[in-house]
Amino acid sequence: MQFHLVHGSLACLLLAACGGTGGGSIGTSTTASALTGAIDVRVTEPADDFDAPPATLALTQVVVTIDRVDVRVEDGPWTALPTMRTTVDLMAVRAASFASLGIAQLPAGDVDSLRLDVDPAGPNYVVTADLARHPLAVPSDAIRVVGDFDFDACATGHVTIAFAAHESTAIDTTTSTWVLRPVVRIEEATAAGTCADDAEHGGHAGLHHGQEK
Repeated sequence: MQFHLVHGSLACLLLAACGGTGGGSIGTSTTASALTGAIDVRVTEPADDFDAPPATLALTQVVVTIDRVDVRVEDGPWTALPTMRTTVDLMAVRAASFASLGIAQLPAGDVDSLRLDVDPAGPNYVVTADLARHPLAVPSDAIRVVGDFDFDACATGHVTIAFAAHESTAIDTTTSTWVLRPVVRIEEATAAGTCADDAEHGGHAGLHHGQEK
């Protein structure tokens, strides 16, 4: 199984221009009046333990396949980002690394939520300490993340989602099924730059990083 981790090259999937459109789905909007610049959407482990229930069983892998990332600005409609379909082992992204879900333009403004849409066709599974592989169920086929960050139009940077993978899995005792109950938060949201900066650089402003994960 090949996973998309930071050690490989990142796929850059950008909307053509502010106000552009991309492929969408039911329940999402694909048009925005103002967009950020290039924002890298990342997944990593949390920098510290945060209100996570203790892990009950030893796991070596927690694998999910993210089909799409949606964002919502100020209780508005969901907007589908043109990110890549990514299979990621959440146990493999440690504090010094991350998995990129792709680079895209977000709607500018106060982002209150992100939604990681999980492909039910998978692969989605866990591997226990005895090396047995078990299917992983994801309720509603989605992982909801509270946002609360504000990006200006044309600003570039990254959003890092911290996922306590081990503490997010449990066995449903009624069905003996492994279930994902996400313990997740925004670890970092950093962006800089303006549309004036973008114009000065010929419409191709570089990616400005804050503290790297």
